[in-house]
Amino acid sequence: MGTPRYVACAMLALALTSMPLHAQHLPDSLAGHRVRIRLVRQPFSAEGNAPGQVLRGAIVRVLPDSIRLRLHPSAGVLGVATPAIDRLEVSHGVRSRAAGAVGGAVGGGLFFGFVWWAFDSNRRDRVLHSDLQDWAVGAAVGAVLGAIGGATRPLERWQRVRLR
Repeated sequence: MGTPRYVACAMLALALTSMPLHAQHLPDSLAGHRVRIRLVRQPFSAEGNAPGQVLRGAIVRVLPDSIRLRLHPSAGVLGVATPAIDRLEVSHGVRSRAAGAVGGAVGGGLFFGFVWWAFDSNRRDRVLHSDLQDWAVGAAVGAVLGAIGGATRPLERWQRVRLR
């Protein structure tokens, strides 16, 4: 009877990884914003297959065919041609440690609760007696781990901007 639980886990993972992104135009008002740009991968060359390059910096100016980017406050301006950009994301700042802890606790609690329920309830030598207890123990462990991780490593929030 454990097969439906594994199917539920697979369906949840698929649903979370296939959420749609909303399309946006590249407005001129992006000047001054912190961005992350992933460049188009170059085809195989004599040096071998090079990993993709990512640039982070502040947009100085948006032109029809390129973007002017300042990688560091003391560095000069770098021009990046629009066709060379594979992905452009705008930063929305770093969450506070408290917000990171709350988000980590909620996400970790839901994730670990589900995983604990899915895998522990299929064992024959079950420690806990009900599915609700399985979920609650997993959620508690996940909430503690998620809160610690979210508070110690707050992440920068990025939003994708589609180039057209």
